[in-house]
Amino acid sequence: MISFDFTVRIEDKNFRFAADLLSERTAILGRSGAGKSTLVKAIAGLLRPESGYIKFGKRVFFDSHSGVDLPPQKRGIGFVFQNHRLFPFMSVRKNLMFGRQFARRKNTLSFEEVVRFLELKPLLNKSPSKLSGGESQRVALGRAMLCAENFMILDEPLSSLDPVLSNSLQGYLERIHSFAGLPFLYITHRPNEALRLTEEALLIADGQNVLLGKTDEVLNQSQFLRSE
Repeated sequence: MISFDFTVRIEDKNFRFAADLLSERTAILGRSGAGKSTLVKAIAGLLRPESGYIKFGKRVFFDSHSGVDLPPQKRGIGFVFQNHRLFPFMSVRKNLMFGRQFARRKNTLSFEEVVRFLELKPLLNKSPSKLSGGESQRVALGRAMLCAENFMILDEPLSSLDPVLSNSLQGYLERIHSFAGLPFLYITHRPNEALRLTEEALLIADGQNVLLGKTDEVLNQSQFLRSE
């Protein structure tokens, strides 16, 4: 599904990632600072690699050899950040509609379907400043679903939520693939989330990927989070 082999440099640190991700529900695992967000930002076009390639199926997002470098808005990726990043000057409805404007995916989900799936109807006229953390993240998820043409990237979307809200939102995430037909990369340092939500896992450590396989096997083979 997603193939890449590239290098990127941030300040004095070098990163090198190379893998062929085949599952439609893949976890990107690693300790804080390992390079997880660097990897997915490069895939999304928010960071430019120094060399290499990034592909989704037959579609080339980046190739230093041929000079291809699609901007983020042309990669068809819905991105959910850790801190929601809702537009504060827009209502919930307008935040969602912003995503709807950029949806180019065939058989795109309707605005009404996403609102119903995420139970957002009571929130549509509210300002983001009036939302709880869980509500904000559901709106951010809805906006990403409406933006996504090819797949979604979820960058530790539950890290700011308490355990009760985290468990509730995992219920939505568990059903998102079957509901929306959207593959996703799920970035986390929490093994329980990865086991519940994904089939495949890529382990990142010290700026490079070190292990790829079924989620449970990667977790069993690695020591990366047993002390956390």
